[in-house]
Amino acid sequence: VCGYEFPAKPKHDSEAAEVAILSSQLRPVRHTITDVRYSRHVGQSGIPTLRADYYAGYSRVAQEWVCIEHTGYAKAKALQWLTLRYPRGFGHAPGTVDQLLDWIKGGFQLTRPVAIHLRPGSNNKKYPEIVRYEWPDLTLELAA
Repeated sequence: VCGYEFPAKPKHDSEAAEVAILSSQLRPVRHTITDVRYSRHVGQSGIPTLRADYYAGYSRVAQEWVCIEHTGYAKAKALQWLTLRYPRGFGHAPGTVDQLLDWIKGGFQLTRPVAIHLRPGSNNKKYPEIVRYEWPDLTLELAA
């Protein structure tokens, strides 16, 4: 109405961005783990699972659910998860989530990863995908 002509804005920058275009081009983000907390969780299935919360400092950076009381593939993955965390030479699987939590309360220690790598830009930002674990060098502890 007043006759002012707005200056034209370029439709794009003069240089292309260098950000990832495909999710396969995103590098996982590494988080140093300072604490892992375990608890019992019952989801929609009604079957209890072990919930592992991973902390970097005071921030919870990831969670995962271990299906100890499930059957089939979920149970096999749970046993694989436990085997990676058991102390050397231990091979007993707990029958229930509550049994494992009782072991932990009694002093049983699962090996804690020193770092985890999370997939950035996942569709579910609330529950990022853990794509890699870094474990402590147990050979140094055994040699000491």
